[in-house]
Amino acid sequence: MELKITAAEAGQKILKYLLRKTDGTKIFLFKCFRKKKVKVNGKNCKPDYIIEENDTIWCPVLQEKDARDLFRNVDARITMLKLTSDLAAVDKAAGVLVHAAGGKDYSDTLVERTKAYLAAKGENRDFLVPVHRLDQNTSGVVLFARNYETAKAVNEWIRLGQIGKTYTALLEGVIDQDVFLSAEITRDKEYNQSRADKLIVNKKIPDKAEWLKKYYEDSSSISATVIHPLKNDGRFTLCKIELWTGRHHQIRAVCLAFGHPLAGDKKYGARSLAQRGQELICSRMEIPALSFEAESRFRIEF
Repeated sequence: MELKITAAEAGQKILKYLLRKTDGTKIFLFKCFRKKKVKVNGKNCKPDYIIEENDTIWCPVLQEKDARDLFRNVDARITMLKLTSDLAAVDKAAGVLVHAAGGKDYSDTLVERTKAYLAAKGENRDFLVPVHRLDQNTSGVVLFARNYETAKAVNEWIRLGQIGKTYTALLEGVIDQDVFLSAEITRDKEYNQSRADKLIVNKKIPDKAEWLKKYYEDSSSISATVIHPLKNDGRFTLCKIELWTGRHHQIRAVCLAFGHPLAGDKKYGARSLAQRGQELICSRMEIPALSFEAESRFRIEF
């Protein structure tokens, strides 16, 4: 098999590229590299080699993935909210995994469904990487980068807090005014949970740019969450939630520490509405630098 690298494909590690492009598994590919069966421009290379435009990759024991086989059992019916040459915004339904779980190389995930959608439309699907994550039980907007340059840029904007992320959530209890929550997020990987420590509650919303510059850039755990209550019925409050940071399970952990857990989220302290599942939607994503925005079609009935 011989592959020629395009400008859109350049800049990524050769291992990740071959995992997406060929029928090789990660274990098999490592074996190929170890036995020097993968060559770039006629020379041996390592799995972490960064491919460049016009590179020629050659490996006799690999086959390029056949879209017909790859997507035969995949449900390509997705809601594409917005599609450009750089980005794809997809509306994920609750219950769908963004990535394959359990270390599997392939399963019916949002990634594969989106690739199937692009293949059916005759669109390029060689590079498709989610630039943020949603839990399996969370619905709403998921953004995919369609080339390495965009993925790298968006990841940096996310790191700097320069991506707009708005959620809709149903929280237990009554919240009657806007509130700013700052907390240290620590993660327990064994239970796949996060904890919000040193919670600071402020009824005055600070300037976002100033707060990020002062607290966020030098911290790997600080979080900022803004809750805007929309309406309540005396038991629950429907809220718009802005995330200035993107920590693991941030909304779920912070709302639990605040005393208003996400309705239906038993893992993070909910006391009721379990039959409806957790009430959380990623309702809007904005990338100001690219003038890109997408809004979910999902709503919380309340």
